[in-house]
Amino acid sequence: MCYQKRNKILGENHGDTLSCLNHLASLYSEKGDFDKALSLYQANYEKMKVALGPTHPDTLMTMNNLATLFKDQGYYDEALPLAEKCYGKYRIAMGENHPHALAALFNLATLFHLLGESQRVYEECLEKRKVALGENHPDTLLVMINLANLYSDQEAYDKAAPLLGHSYPKMKKFLGECHPHTLLALQNLANLHKAQGELDKALPLCEECYHKRKATLGENHPETLASMNNLAGMYYHL
Repeated sequence: MCYQKRNKILGENHGDTLSCLNHLASLYSEKGDFDKALSLYQANYEKMKVALGPTHPDTLMTMNNLATLFKDQGYYDEALPLAEKCYGKYRIAMGENHPHALAALFNLATLFHLLGESQRVYEECLEKRKVALGENHPDTLLVMINLANLYSDQEAYDKAAPLLGHSYPKMKKFLGECHPHTLLALQNLANLHKAQGELDKALPLCEECYHKRKATLGENHPETLASMNNLAGMYYHL
């Protein structure tokens, strides 16, 4: 409704119309309709480059969103050059410690994680966010969660545990116990206990995460299904 009205009154290339289209793409992504979200982000990114310029903050935000969606869908070849380009432009335009630049750096780190090359980038991102935002800022906590997950994958549990031990209760306090990032920390904490053979600690956390994702996201959302799969795996090992 918002997009249609702005498109009619302001025109399809007006900044407010493009901003509304970006929001619409984000809503589709949150609902799990990634194909629709990807189509809208791609179209909007091309329009913004022409209408606003390639280094306009809204253009860069859309570029980052597009890179994130490509990454989440497993299109790493498309995601990586966009993420690298976006971070470079943010650093030049706003400085390396600007929140938007740090968000782009974090996105780049998650990509390197998936490609097996992320530890240095995550650690750099964490230190920069601690300085720029503070160690209890939600964006800093999100890096902690992802870095802890990486350490867990490397079986460096002594490094992962303190990061999750700090980030999970802080996420609950500042974002709420059902926020997606809080539930990500909860799932990672459950997985850490499972990896260490502590199924008695892991199982109740995994059950809690599944039921909260089901209630907030719906039973067919990809994150809910991932939690269901994790929970089934734990039941299997009992």
